Order: sequence, then C-alpha cells, then structure tokens
Amino acid sequence: CMARYFFGSADMMARRRDSVGQGMIDQLIKDYGTKQADFFKPLGPLESFVIKYLTYVMFGLDLQGDDLKVMTEWLAGMGGNTHYMFPIGMFYDKTKLVDKVVAIYERAPALQMFEEGVAAHANMTKQELARMMTAVVRIAGKTG
Repeated sequence: CMARYFFGSADMMARRRDSVGQGMIDQLIKDYGTKQADFFKPLGPLESFVIKYLTYVMFGLDLQGDDLKVMTEWLAGMGGNTHYMFPIGMFYDKTKLVDKVVAIYERAPALQMFEEGVAAHANMTKQELARMMTAVVRIAGKTG
C-alpha cells in the first residue's frame, strides 16, 4: 500500500521534477550561497528544505501557515523520534501532535484516491495509513 500510494507512485516521481519541487531545490541552492553560516543550523535552510520538500514530494502538500508550523514541530530536530522509543516515549508523548499530522496527511493529494478496505492492504483505512506514515516519515524520511 505504501508502494502504491507513495514510493512507486508516478505522481510522487513527477513532483520531484515539477516546478514546485524544482523551485524548492533552486531556493536551497540560493540559500547555500547566501546563508552558509546558518545553512546547517537547526531550522536553518537545509532542515527547512528537507521538511518542505519531503512533505511535498511524498504527499503533494505545499506547506503553508498552520500546516507548516505543525509539520515543522513534528519533523524538526531529532526529538520527534523519542515518541516511538520505549520506555522513554512514555515521557515524551506527542500523540496530540501526531493526530494533527495525521489530519494533514489525510487531506494530502497523495491520499485522495486511497481505497479503504482493500484486502491486499490489510483492509487499512486512510487514517491508519496516514498514522503509519507519520512514523515512516519521522524516522526514515527525516532522520534517515
């Protein structure tokens, strides 16, 4: 199911090369030339690019306003991973933030054609896929 809607999606591959995705890359290059002192700092040009570009390419979301604030809170730095680590995650509960991220992902263009209840996808709902993707993007996509 992740392969169909994300990793193997023709839309995802196209977003990597479309004007929005390329504009983000072009801005990153400009920022490297003009903001080198801050480039690698937390929430500097590189981290901001990764958050916006990853979310755009995978989900088709061009983050703005409150959605950008939520995704930045979720994906910035390394602390978000702690939510998934037992037992420390019990003290670093980000469930309310994850719920906001899930709501954003559910609205994403990448999930608009999602078919719920498909046996080959374990009868997964759109919300379940969006919730699973919060972990995938946070741990593998952002952290690497």
